[in-house]
Amino acid sequence: MSMKEISLLLYPNNISNQKNDYYAQVRYVGTITNKDIADLMIAEGSEYHKESIIDILTRCDRIKMEKLAEGYKINTELFQSHLSVKGHFNAASNGIDPEEHQIKLKFSASKRMRELLAKSKVRILGLANTKPKIGRVIDLTTKSENGLITPEQVLQIEGKRLKIRGDDSSVGVYLLNQKSNERIKCKQVIGNEPQKLLILLPDLQAGEYLLEVYTQFAMNRKLINTTVSTSFHLPLYVK
Repeated sequence: MSMKEISLLLYPNNISNQKNDYYAQVRYVGTITNKDIADLMIAEGSEYHKESIIDILTRCDRIKMEKLAEGYKINTELFQSHLSVKGHFNAASNGIDPEEHQIKLKFSASKRMRELLAKSKVRILGLANTKPKIGRVIDLTTKSENGLITPEQVLQIEGKRLKIRGDDSSVGVYLLNQKSNERIKCKQVIGNEPQKLLILLPDLQAGEYLLEVYTQFAMNRKLINTTVSTSFHLPLYVK
């Protein structure tokens, strides 16, 4: 078996007060499903048909889940799993409170899995890109994309890491008038998600504008200490 490589990206540790303090996250190559596993098994030379392999893998998953839910432990080549109980109990009442007492599923890597991980080569790719990015802008009134916008109507902004969060006064969505250089803040954020913003545009004069987003949002759901920004690469127009 050839040695595999695990790639890491570094993110600023915003909890720490130390300079140049980062934490690492794995840069995942992709997601493997039972269908993908079946393809890989066939590529290795399995004589079973793909549909048969998928059926077996699906049955294995179902049986493992059912047996765990019945109180069994699971011990496989990949992992060991068992149930645990969260919460405090009163021996006298002998009662179960669904709000407090919860059944949790615990997983731990098998010995073979730990050995494989220990042999894996780890490579740090460098600092992760935590800045927001605007990919597309849609005027929901005219359905115009990446161009004409309608004052006092809703603008949809699509991209990555766009969620507006943070206490800094600069946080928000802006339109920069390219002629007067006036920066106008959009005060009403109707939809606020990492991949999509819905903004009620202010009353804008005719002209050309640059769209800007400022935020302290980070991918790990925490706020970063400094504001990061991005601007759309295409100009927007008001007639």
